[in-house]
Amino acid sequence: MQKNKKTFTEWLLKHYLLVFRDEENLQVEFSFRVNYARLFLALFVLMLLLSLPVFFITRAYMVSNSRLSDLDSKGQLLQLAIQIDSLDLMLAENQQYYNNLSNVINGKVQYEQTEAPKNKDDKTNPSSTVTSLDELDPVDSLFRKEYEGELQEDQGSAQLFSGSQLHRLLLFPPLQGIVIKKHSLKEPHYGVDLAAPKNTPIKAIADGTVLSATWTQDAGFMIGIQHSNDLVSFYKHNSELLKKMGDFVKAGEVIAIIGNTGEQTDGPHLHLELWFQGSPVNPEYFISF
Repeated sequence: MQKNKKTFTEWLLKHYLLVFRDEENLQVEFSFRVNYARLFLALFVLMLLLSLPVFFITRAYMVSNSRLSDLDSKGQLLQLAIQIDSLDLMLAENQQYYNNLSNVINGKVQYEQTEAPKNKDDKTNPSSTVTSLDELDPVDSLFRKEYEGELQEDQGSAQLFSGSQLHRLLLFPPLQGIVIKKHSLKEPHYGVDLAAPKNTPIKAIADGTVLSATWTQDAGFMIGIQHSNDLVSFYKHNSELLKKMGDFVKAGEVIAIIGNTGEQTDGPHLHLELWFQGSPVNPEYFISF
């Protein structure tokens, strides 16, 4: 005869007797009936009880991470806002710098000289006892005006020289020539003119980056170099430019050839200008020609 196969439900609900006896006398201590359904139910409840703490711990961890992430996001937004403000300030400063530089290149510069006011009625002022310029001989008066003008320019350049880092720079002569026209703020003539033979190479006075290599009606072929310490040099009236904008040049490197281009020239020469923090300075204070 073939035995009847038990169904899964019958197998699940079949009861078993679990008996616990004393080892010495085999007396029944306690017993209870079990089946697979009760066993699976007990295991399920046990797993549920064990998973609840894990669930709450995981949830608390996720919430704390979310809050930390929000704090990090706020900190990043604050940092980005600070960086944007810094970039705006930098852009404004750069725009102002390039505007000043454009004015220098185009010759649109206004240089004001100020003198200390004098009180004519102040008897303690020694200058009030000196004869006025109008009462002097015309030749002496002209000499005194010229001397005082040059003295004032020299004092301004000396103050700029001592109050900056320019005196620490070692500037290279652009060429070996003769100074045929000096620096003057009155004319105005914001540089020095150097005469030299035709085809003389012109060299950079210091390391820097070419910020302008162009032609203008007044200066002809002109090249400008940005150096360290807010120093800019310009070389005008060249016959040929050997560098282009953006090139890095070393001190003593040839950048142009002397020429006679532009309207404001009357022969082959180099017009050299030095600008420090937007103000012209006398090149003869820093370079031995």
